[in-house]
Amino acid sequence: MKSYASLQRIFTISGADVCVKQNMGEIANHFLRQKYHFEVPCGWCNDPNGFIYWNGSYHLFYQHNPFAADPEDFKMFWGHAVSNDLVHWEYVKPALAPGLTYDNAGCWSGNAIDLGDRLGVFYTGINSKNKNQVQCYAESSDGINFTKDFENPLLKETLCSASNEDFRDPQVWRHGDYWYLIAGSAENDYGCVLLYRSTDCRHWSFMNKLVESFGELGSVCECPNFFELDGRYVLLFSPHGLKQRKSVYLIGDFNYDSGKFFWDTYGEIDWGTDFYAPQTLVDAHGRRIMIAWANSWDWMPWFEKYDTSCFGYSGAMSLPRELSLYRNQLQSRPIRELERYRVDPKYWENITVNSNEPFYYQAGDGICAEIKVAINLTSTTADEIEFRLRSNRDKYLSLVCNLKKGELIFDRSRSDSASKIVRCCPLRSVMDSILYLHIYLDTSSIEVFTDHYCTNQSNNFIMPTTCRNLSIAVQSGFCQIEKLETWGINI
Repeated sequence: MKSYASLQRIFTISGADVCVKQNMGEIANHFLRQKYHFEVPCGWCNDPNGFIYWNGSYHLFYQHNPFAADPEDFKMFWGHAVSNDLVHWEYVKPALAPGLTYDNAGCWSGNAIDLGDRLGVFYTGINSKNKNQVQCYAESSDGINFTKDFENPLLKETLCSASNEDFRDPQVWRHGDYWYLIAGSAENDYGCVLLYRSTDCRHWSFMNKLVESFGELGSVCECPNFFELDGRYVLLFSPHGLKQRKSVYLIGDFNYDSGKFFWDTYGEIDWGTDFYAPQTLVDAHGRRIMIAWANSWDWMPWFEKYDTSCFGYSGAMSLPRELSLYRNQLQSRPIRELERYRVDPKYWENITVNSNEPFYYQAGDGICAEIKVAINLTSTTADEIEFRLRSNRDKYLSLVCNLKKGELIFDRSRSDSASKIVRCCPLRSVMDSILYLHIYLDTSSIEVFTDHYCTNQSNNFIMPTTCRNLSIAVQSGFCQIEKLETWGINI
């Protein structure tokens, strides 16, 4: 881990801002920096916070350690970036710094609310001498400078039988005459999401447990995000204690009078290793857009280390995705703004890939690329189709469609990543006549979309820049590709 020990760690917004500006220039030129994903300019970042469209711009706040590329034993800040298109992000000084009694051990995750001429943010405060977690509020008239509320903390305890020590990550919204707040929590080590109501957005009363469980939702439900979508209600959260599952969704119906969520569908938002704590916003066009932290925690079963922390930074965000429902599943498509940055288009059709005769193709420079492929399964006899990405001799990423078992398998064991994980998830489209895959490659990440954008994998990797070959291969039988489209991506 690289830290900035030579700088005095002044735990103020100005101190953090100085640290970032002194180091971000050198870090920006590192060969592993991603080109079209948001990445922390310096130090550490994790959960997106206060993801919102306000006053004509997109604002992304995030958990931030500006002084070291590691989250351990640190008083968390809220980092801040602004964008006009969700692709180009401009650094803004941190929005929140720890320091007051109720948040001197960090300003942790929360969300933002649009108050017209003001921008409000709710966050979790932690005190260094008290294990209880409390919910706090700050406000800004310019979207940059925030003042913490003099009544903080607004919620000092859960006001119910749930844990005060696991009580975090508030989300606030308005419906009718009331404000509503949810927070992740636990009761007897069973995850739950708590629901509160207020008339003034400051004085809250406990309403109900939005959801509760007996372990099937994990030991804690972190970073809950609740919203209406296509006539139904969706709850996103990241559970502790479910091993392979780390970002899930529930779909159901919600009663504002009782405060109870009746869910009937449970699914994985993203099956990759690097997707956590998703947040959503609604933009000026009415789109529900989601973004998530594109990394892993050290308690996850595949974790080895943070690969870029030795270079002075660690942490990025997923591609923003537009949400909708498809056959009562959560569908997430990369935002259309990405299409503006396509370059060098290439197109192939009616390709037959025979056993032991790989088909090599080009996509941009092989490092930053977009790939769309349609495979005719009716005419394909192969049991497996392998996409080799970022390859060069013995180094490569492997993405396998196992048509016999109905699995999508990502393998980074031949990369330079510390974690050599092989990640497998269901591939439901093997029952269809056409299999569609949509792949985004950036310098150190890959995002794969299939099953009508209902099955997704986001994974990080480390690979030399000399590795940029792309191919499709089968070991037996043959594969019939109806259409293959590729682009480079130039930001």
